[in-house]
Amino acid sequence: MENLSNEYQFSMDCWSDEGLKVEQYISLYKIPTSVILKIKKYEDLKFFLFIAQEVQYNTNIILIDAIFRQRAANSLKLDKYRISKSLKRLISLGFIAKGETIYRVNPYIVFRGQRCQRNKIISSMERNLISKMY
Repeated sequence: MENLSNEYQFSMDCWSDEGLKVEQYISLYKIPTSVILKIKKYEDLKFFLFIAQEVQYNTNIILIDAIFRQRAANSLKLDKYRISKSLKRLISLGFIAKGETIYRVNPYIVFRGQRCQRNKIISSMERNLISKMY
């Protein structure tokens, strides 16, 4: 595992369709401690990490529907009400962005996939933000 100055990587051994062993990474980027400290409830941190490992590879997109919420509730030993409240808090803190039907985990904090894809997503987000300003 490569040691990078601005991120932590967690390696997972996976198997390709051809039966070859490949590694996938989930990178947790170093961010100011003040950002992480915004998460006041332990259940929010647990839910955020659960989401981070489930996001779509190279997009950081995830569908958080009733089935996903139930699976998270069962896995984290929380009720669905607490999962919904936790999701709202994570959105309000900027850890997750809500689209019309899908969500995207903030790639400045965590990204599952290749670094070049992360950079493309961040560039696209910044271009969209600038275009909305003018």
